[in-house]
Amino acid sequence: MLRYVRRLSTSRLAQLTPEELKALPVGERVSLIDELNHAEHPEKQKALQALIPDFSVFFKLPKESIKSPEVLQRLIEVNPGRVVTPWELYQSHQGKFDDTPDLKAALVAKLVGSDVMENLGYLLQVIKSGGLNANTEQLIVSSLEQHQLVSVIAQLIADGHLSPQFGHELLERTKDEEFLAVFDAVFTKNPEIFKERQLSDALDAIERVACGGVSEEYLKVAQEVDLQIPIEFIGLGQRIVDYIVEKGLDVSENPESLLLRMRIITFFGITVDDMSKANERWHRYQRESYGREIVQTELVKAFCFQAFTKQSQLDLQIAETLVPADDLSVRILQFLIVAKSAFNAEDSLAVYNDYIGQVSREANPETHRSASGKLTESLVLAQLYDHDREFAHLVYDKAIEAGVISDEYEVAHIKKLFRVYGDAFDGNENWAEAKPKLAEYVKKYLRQL
Repeated sequence: MLRYVRRLSTSRLAQLTPEELKALPVGERVSLIDELNHAEHPEKQKALQALIPDFSVFFKLPKESIKSPEVLQRLIEVNPGRVVTPWELYQSHQGKFDDTPDLKAALVAKLVGSDVMENLGYLLQVIKSGGLNANTEQLIVSSLEQHQLVSVIAQLIADGHLSPQFGHELLERTKDEEFLAVFDAVFTKNPEIFKERQLSDALDAIERVACGGVSEEYLKVAQEVDLQIPIEFIGLGQRIVDYIVEKGLDVSENPESLLLRMRIITFFGITVDDMSKANERWHRYQRESYGREIVQTELVKAFCFQAFTKQSQLDLQIAETLVPADDLSVRILQFLIVAKSAFNAEDSLAVYNDYIGQVSREANPETHRSASGKLTESLVLAQLYDHDREFAHLVYDKAIEAGVISDEYEVAHIKKLFRVYGDAFDGNENWAEAKPKLAEYVKKYLRQL
């Protein structure tokens, strides 16, 4: 072989510039390409670029002359895909020689450079065969993300074909279901990679999906790519909580452990409807002085949610008992106003009247929400759930008149409640049928407070 390489270095190939190689007759170029197949020439790829400037050479090249990954790589690079696709070209010579990372890089670049959805099956075959360099893997991940195929990335990570690090980097840029699919894949492989903030974000996303359901957009993409992501959101949440508790992350000195305490109370108290476990964790969290009232507020929310959902006066009484004496926030007042509507809307009105004069009417310039507007919105919903649209409208009108609400955004929020109430009847006046529909909206409203 050394003698062959030495002979090649003194041949015309070594003596001609790239421009001169391009200018050679096709027959001579084909001969030199054949000569290069098994040569270890230091400028082999550059020589092939000159000898194969475009795909027309392919039609002059005998099939048996494609004997090396370098020649096939160059043909794939210049293939416009009109007569034979890059994948067909690759397949027709697969098995003749070992693939190289550069050959696969050229093939992947072509597959992602055209119709990714059409080429997805081929792309997955290349990925699963392995032997890709880091840049090629990054190109694949970027292309799949760009085409909203994050669920495919999650599956590839779960199956061990892509590094969990790719998923970790994606998490900041994905929506809830995709976030959780990627999180699940990475968490299963390497849970230690996640910080408290990301564990908290995952539990938060699980609650949002449990509240709103899986989006149609996510289901559509999963159907289009014929991929079933084996993710069970509640099960994932339980694994996350188990990991957090096992590692003591929710009771560590890290300030972000407070987020985990809040999310775990919500997970047990609302997401999975297990108040016994929520209480169990709360008893442990009472030892943590930092943010205790904040965690306690989440427990109040959970009991208010249970009170409304189960029509449980006992849960409402427990919620009222747990209200922090020195931290009666607007959120807690909203919880109580809405929860009390399940039993007596007059009690909801009493809470509103007791506190509406004590809260700010000034709207936040960023959110366009005010404390007085939030309480009014909750009271209007409580009265609508009591099937008293007339009084709900009176509350709204008086609030406008008194300047309790003035921002157009808040006005629109409250007007939406009247539309929701009307839609619950679905064209008839049967309150018995409309009430359960409105109840579902109220539960979602409570969860999102």
